[in-house]
Amino acid sequence: MTSLRKIERKRKKIERIYERRMALVLASQLSDFQRGISNDPLGAIERIDKYFSKGIEEVYEKLIRRVANDFRNDQYVRKDSWTDAVNDRVATIGGLRIKELIAYSKKYVLRRLRPILMKGISDGLGVAEIGRLIVKDIGEYKLGFSRYRSERIVRTEVVSSSNWASLETVKQSGVRLMKIWITELDGRERETHREANNQKVGLDEKFLVRRADGGYDEMEYPSDPSGSAGNVINCRCSVGYARVEN
Repeated sequence: MTSLRKIERKRKKIERIYERRMALVLASQLSDFQRGISNDPLGAIERIDKYFSKGIEEVYEKLIRRVANDFRNDQYVRKDSWTDAVNDRVATIGGLRIKELIAYSKKYVLRRLRPILMKGISDGLGVAEIGRLIVKDIGEYKLGFSRYRSERIVRTEVVSSSNWASLETVKQSGVRLMKIWITELDGRERETHREANNQKVGLDEKFLVRRADGGYDEMEYPSDPSGSAGNVINCRCSVGYARVEN
């Protein structure tokens, strides 16, 4: 239990730093979009992708690298292969997550825009008047959206990358171990993860974790991005290890 508490403290420390940084990036994106709408409503909507890609890649890459390096075990890791492994994670998982974040922000904003546009047209408002309504709407949800999204993004990635870093270190060490799914049992855990608690598999095998909607996810570690959203987002579980059973 002490080990779990230590892991949680390390995670929380990073989360506090990067939740603020991510929230600033998301709020800045919305502020830029607000200004774009004020100056050229139709043009800003047409160029919406530009606004929601700005700044995300840099902060997300720094987050992954910070977590990976904080949760590696220097006693076992080989520095050259570790650098390659982290670079690969940034390029693959990081690239995938960044695309998802941009797509979500764009989808959310467009969903808010649509009824405003439709009502404005129905009421016979001009482009400038509709633009002012959109700017007002963004102002009302900008800070709340940025805080909520940053918490969800950062917490999920911190758990995912910390578990990945732990497992990657053990694999590089060559030590023969089994890995264990460890669930934080405090009454807030999801039922499917309570069921997965103490599940043991080989280092190169996958955990079988039930999905709430039926079927199972095959996951390398808790919060493995290959799992379904219900088993990944806001997961607080950890990967542990045990000697190979003969």
